[in-house]
Amino acid sequence: MLAAEPDFSALHKVLAQHERVALAVSGGADSVALMLAAADWAKAHKRLNDIYVVSVDHNLRDNSQDEANTVYGDAISMGLNASVLTWQHDGIASNLQEQARKARYELMAQFCRAHNIKAVLTAHHKDDQVETLLMRLAHGSGLDGLVGMRDDVQVFGVRVLRPLLDIKRDALRQFVRSQKANWVDDPSNSNQAFERVRVRDGIKALERAEMSLEGLPLSAKRLARAQIALENETDRLMQSAVEVFQTGYAQIDRVKFENASAEISIRLLKRLVVWASGGNSPVQLSEIERAFDGLMAGQDIKMTLSGSVIAPRQKTILIGREFGRMEKAVVQSNGVWDGRFVVETGHNVEPYGNLIDGDFRLRPQDLPHFAACCLPVIRKVGDKFIVPHLDMAENGVEECPISLANLPKGYVNHA
Repeated sequence: MLAAEPDFSALHKVLAQHERVALAVSGGADSVALMLAAADWAKAHKRLNDIYVVSVDHNLRDNSQDEANTVYGDAISMGLNASVLTWQHDGIASNLQEQARKARYELMAQFCRAHNIKAVLTAHHKDDQVETLLMRLAHGSGLDGLVGMRDDVQVFGVRVLRPLLDIKRDALRQFVRSQKANWVDDPSNSNQAFERVRVRDGIKALERAEMSLEGLPLSAKRLARAQIALENETDRLMQSAVEVFQTGYAQIDRVKFENASAEISIRLLKRLVVWASGGNSPVQLSEIERAFDGLMAGQDIKMTLSGSVIAPRQKTILIGREFGRMEKAVVQSNGVWDGRFVVETGHNVEPYGNLIDGDFRLRPQDLPHFAACCLPVIRKVGDKFIVPHLDMAENGVEECPISLANLPKGYVNHA
């Protein structure tokens, strides 16, 4: 008796809502199931040309190119668009899985921007969710980690959707078998050097002992409700206690920060650290908590954290970019510089901290030194350069041609 087809209604809903999507297909059973189910829907709705299959060759195994090319051929045979993206690198010495994951999403995001695709669909499923939750529990994650993988997130500026999170791995494999399709088993999936593999084997041992983890995803969904309430409260504190300046730093009202509940103030602090650093470095909750404890203890010493500076003042707390963690070289802008400022494409840009000690310009009295060091400088012909935020103000020009690429989450600019 054939197993019932998995419930792909969430996938169908996503496909119907988007003009075109990309599918992340590695060639493993789960992603092949995603491709088959999407192709079935697209064929029935005459939308085959709106589905783009993207396979990333991580260039880490001898046969990785052949596997990516197989995915390409299978997608084309189904009538879908297909591309192979290759990760160019000189070899990976450490943290292999994390670096590969980051490279994969970055390559897919670049592809989506080039093809005007608003969303990437991945084949993460219910078993992946359980494994993720167990790993995060083991690492002491806070509530945000324990809500598990979200079905809708932004990665490198592109929307990533996970429409298979309610479907189990075995059901997806049964579906692929029923379609008489093949898949490739990545040898890393049995490599005990990787934490996820060890966790997966641990889950199998628990199941043999008749201990089910089926309730974990439900717990994650319930925690997500609490997370929404906390995030809404953090939005309110952001709007009442924070001011963001176009020169790339933020100011917190210290009294309001200290009077808010600890959880809300910690969330606010994390948002501002992530924003100030341009999102270039991971931010550990334990580090945010240590910084919060220092602030609440009356610490008045400047701190650095994940590419940001936290500078306590008597009545305020200033948060901005850390000059020491910035790229110091002159680089050509691709539209956004340092993940923080919108700079016209083609300009040669560097941080003002490279030049500030020998420059004749006078900084405004109310601009912190660390913020000035992290302002963008546009290089002109020869040794000439301009610091738009400062030069425009000195020359009586009210509007600076450079603006912030984004604002902290929950911040509303009332100017």
